[in-house]
Amino acid sequence: AQFTCPGEDPPDAIRYFAHPKDMRLPGAGVRFEIIPGDGNVTIELTSSVLAKNVFLHLDGCHFSDNFFDILPGETVDVTIETDIPADEIKDKLKIRTLRDTY
Repeated sequence: AQFTCPGEDPPDAIRYFAHPKDMRLPGAGVRFEIIPGDGNVTIELTSSVLAKNVFLHLDGCHFSDNFFDILPGETVDVTIETDIPADEIKDKLKIRTLRDTY
């Protein structure tokens, strides 16, 4: 269910009917695209299934968001301020989800 109010963005709140430890999560297979900018890079993440507690890691980088969920078919944009070349980010970026921990 999604709550909407005319003229306003929907709130970012997802409610689950089970505790994360009790969820039977599928392998997420998070896909990403690197979009270079002026002094920053946007990482565009998508998944065809629920990706719970997505964690991004790249040495020396601070992400605009981390430990978030990606709903099926939705896109999440995360930015980092860096001058690391896009191809190097693509090779070194580590993405994990809750499912990857068990």
